[in-house]
Amino acid sequence: MPQKEREDCEISACHAINLISVLESCSKEIYSPVFCVAFGSDNLRESEFLKNSQGIFAPERKSESGLDWRIEWTPEFVTAISDRFDGIALLSEAFSGGSEGHKYREFVRFFELAFGLAFYDQRLAKKLTQFLSSWPGGYDRDEINKWVNLRHPAMHGDYGETNWIATGADLRSVVLRIHQACLDVLFNKEKWRDPSKSRRHI
Repeated sequence: MPQKEREDCEISACHAINLISVLESCSKEIYSPVFCVAFGSDNLRESEFLKNSQGIFAPERKSESGLDWRIEWTPEFVTAISDRFDGIALLSEAFSGGSEGHKYREFVRFFELAFGLAFYDQRLAKKLTQFLSSWPGGYDRDEINKWVNLRHPAMHGDYGETNWIATGADLRSVVLRIHQACLDVLFNKEKWRDPSKSRRHI
């Protein structure tokens, strides 16, 4: 296969896999089998079967996060999120790491990417609070500040920026709420990589 076409296919596959991981809140692994595997046919009947097949059947899986939702993959939806595949990749990384500490760190990087600000920058906390204020479940500045205050204890182990070290037990109580907030930002933030608080409705 020509290299340019192969690389384009790999990039498209990674985007699709990351998006599935985010929409299903499940882990992902991206790798090629060694040696490479392909379907082949021995006769015309098998060739027609492969040509008319749309995929490989797998039983439906429940969300690993405890959150459960379904989003319809319409062309309009995919177009609407096509400017933020980097954010989708970060959330997919969060869902693929396992521990609360790993998820928290990837969620922090996601917010920094979405708003173009450092997580400890008070402007990000303000803009994130304003953006999430329309949630019926309620996100207020106190809750956002709690997330921010966990950053140094969750990221550093030298006691230079903090006097304690956060572990998974400390982060467990916030990661589901942060997960939900990340999805709202991913789908409904109007201006990506920008401090703006403006919303759209995807």
